Amino acid sequence: MKKINGILLIDDDGTTNLVNRRLIERKLPVEKLLVAVNGEQALNILQNYIETHNQKAPELIVLDLNMPFMDGFEFLEYFKRKNFCNKTQVRLIILTNSTYEKDKEQFDKIREDKWFFMQKPLTEDKLKKALDYREMYV
Repeated sequence: MKKINGILLIDDDGTTNLVNRRLIERKLPVEKLLVAVNGEQALNILQNYIETHNQKAPELIVLDLNMPFMDGFEFLEYFKRKNFCNKTQVRLIILTNSTYEKDKEQFDKIREDKWFFMQKPLTEDKLKKALDYREMYV
């Protein structure tokens, strides 16, 4: 099974990050698992990762919407403008407690292929859907 080059978890809740990290470590072979507590910190981690990994971003980003300093939508605006060589291959999960239809509608306006909007908690089935094992593990 091919290792995933990197996964970036972005959530301001430490317990959520811990639970998601443990799930991923049990279920996926991942080279580098990174954690950020807000969008601003995530951008710094992402920039550093891209610079040290031949202009490639992590293959999976799990992003909360409601965070201090920079929310998930602000992070996505930056992410869409950022240039790196594996941009179309990055899977992104918006993982949220939000039940606001306007959040889903806003996501649908900016959504790209391989981007998913899912309700918390992260599960093995949600990971499988986002990663699409047929593509990821050939």
